[in-house]
Amino acid sequence: MGQRILGLALALLGLLSGWDSWRITRDARESGNFDAVGPDRYLLLVGCLMILTGLAMAIWPPPAAPMQRSGRLWPPSKPALATGGLVGAVILMPLAGFTLACLAFFLALYATLNRWTWQGVAASALVTTGIFWIVFVWVADLSLPKGPFGF
Repeated sequence: MGQRILGLALALLGLLSGWDSWRITRDARESGNFDAVGPDRYLLLVGCLMILTGLAMAIWPPPAAPMQRSGRLWPPSKPALATGGLVGAVILMPLAGFTLACLAFFLALYATLNRWTWQGVAASALVTTGIFWIVFVWVADLSLPKGPFGF
């Protein structure tokens, strides 16, 4: 029951994000100098994702048995390792740039969470980093931190 309530709360936050997007569009889009994906459209995109995820959480039942933690601290769980990798990528980004930090994060993430060969991990990390770069640089036209090699 708790997952369904959280799902509905997430969907309501998504509606709030959509309303705020509409408010920014109404009040500031004509007079502001926004990029193609400005703050209004970004909020709309995030709001739609939140609504879809929240409704999916509210509609589909949770797994039959929740994961049980053993109470041990080491080795850390996979979600803890993924969170640590994300924090590491954020710390690495000003030094190595977005592309290399993103690649390092996905290499570590895929190596930790999957049982793929190193070729599969490397190929998946390169493809995912390329997709992120295309979305953020070409589609969203964002200026991302550049590393020592200019990308």
